[in-house]
Amino acid sequence: MGRPDRTQETTLSWKANMMRTLWIIPIGTALALGACAQNTETSEDTGATPVTVVSLRSEAVEVGCAMCVYDMPGVTSCQLAVRVGDHPVLVTGAEVDLHDHGLCEAAGTALVSGRVDGDMFVATTVDMQ
Repeated sequence: MGRPDRTQETTLSWKANMMRTLWIIPIGTALALGACAQNTETSEDTGATPVTVVSLRSEAVEVGCAMCVYDMPGVTSCQLAVRVGDHPVLVTGAEVDLHDHGLCEAAGTALVSGRVDGDMFVATTVDMQ
């Protein structure tokens, strides 16, 4: 039994490199996903609305008064808010009479279209149900 020729050495080296690469891919993916998940959870610690781009198109969502129903910090008058995920956000771009729809006493439902922009929901339509 002699020493393997250059072709066998190259094949063995290639296989060893492939095996190392196959281990790196899942580990790198897991680390990247872990970092992403960690960033979204930190917003709960500060109480801030998560910075996530959300667009809604004729979606039925919960709406209510930001001050009376959702007790949002910094809100000192009756303003429309929409619940996106677990967080209520103020609505701009739509006029809804909160008192006529009973939204200061309890949350209601509306079909909305628009997008979350920072800490505001920019509505294109709000149709009370």
